[in-house]
Amino acid sequence: MIHLVYASSLVDWCYKHGIYALCIVPMPSSPYAIMKRGRTQTLALAQAVAETLQREGIDAHVQSALRLNFSTTKAIRTADAKGRMQRVHGNVAVKRAHGLNNRHVVLVDDIITTGSTIRACTKMLSAHQAHVVTALTLASTPCGPGLDAAMHER
Repeated sequence: MIHLVYASSLVDWCYKHGIYALCIVPMPSSPYAIMKRGRTQTLALAQAVAETLQREGIDAHVQSALRLNFSTTKAIRTADAKGRMQRVHGNVAVKRAHGLNNRHVVLVDDIITTGSTIRACTKMLSAHQAHVVTALTLASTPCGPGLDAAMHER
């Protein structure tokens, strides 16, 4: 039911800004995480958000446009902010650019830790002329002093 909260706020924002179509992009998981879990958990959340937006009159569709190219199986969650940024840098790719050009995009993720992955995905989508308007997450971790330092080292 959390998608109802997401969608309600997003519908209000869309109407306020004259946006009636959104591309909902689930944050990608590493191939190892998908194999381990047996699914891409953000895809179901993205689909629920899109369906709710559609019921409210927003032309929303899900596009699994991104992928992560990690060569190791070490979990990204174990790294500090600087380590996370280094790990995702250069490892995010657009797998389907069709339909992204000049589209308003909403990223959907389960948890935000340092924001490194969301920043990398936003950069990659922007390079393909997509306009990332927001990111929706279920949870976030508390920010530590390492986050500010890592964000300024870009």
